[in-house]
Amino acid sequence: MRNRNLRWALTALTVVAAVFVAVGGPATAARWIDGGDIKPGSIPGRQTGDGAISANKLSRRARRALRGPSGARGASGATGPAGPAGPAGQNGARGPAGALNVADATGKVLGMFAGWYTSSGYYEIYTPEGALLTYEPSVSTDYPLTLAPPVLYYRSTDCSGTAYGIFTSYPVESAIMLGSPARPGAAIYVLQAGPPQSFTYESVKSASPSCTTSRGSTSSLLPARQAGTVPIVQKPFQLVPAG
Repeated sequence: MRNRNLRWALTALTVVAAVFVAVGGPATAARWIDGGDIKPGSIPGRQTGDGAISANKLSRRARRALRGPSGARGASGATGPAGPAGPAGQNGARGPAGALNVADATGKVLGMFAGWYTSSGYYEIYTPEGALLTYEPSVSTDYPLTLAPPVLYYRSTDCSGTAYGIFTSYPVESAIMLGSPARPGAAIYVLQAGPPQSFTYESVKSASPSCTTSRGSTSSLLPARQAGTVPIVQKPFQLVPAG
């Protein structure tokens, strides 16, 4: 009985083997078995060949798990040698000259130095009120020179309203001063830029600050405004840096 059962088992095994080969053998078995048929942990590491699984076959989670912690920061390397000096740059443009003021012998600042009038060293000074005064260098005089015509013209008969002065070759800022000479404290007038006018005047102020009724016609007139008074000065003058 025992031998009979053994012969039956061998016969069944032979039949199964024949069927396995007939349907394609291992190739067909590979199609029948997929990842879902493999039980986790059923394939031990010793049965996996070295290098059989590449990194790109792993999941992102698996690749992140393989990453170790960051190492400590290494020490800074030694400072390298200095490089060669570069070529010299071009010289920059020269800056503007510093402004100068004119001060008298007591140190009182009269205004900004505007240059020399003629080659004789006459000082031209812009006052803070915007008038241009001209002083000769001699210490014997304490008043500015009268360059602009010392006359003011009015359309009214009593020297009221707008005063006008004659525009000549001198700058409009040139001081118009009434009196000969113009003593300290005398009013200073300067012309205001604009189109020159011609009209018949009815009164004037000239060497005397008082009003004179006088009728006449003139041209090249510009309106004038008062710009301070003639300062008290003590010569000699000196040039000092502005500011």
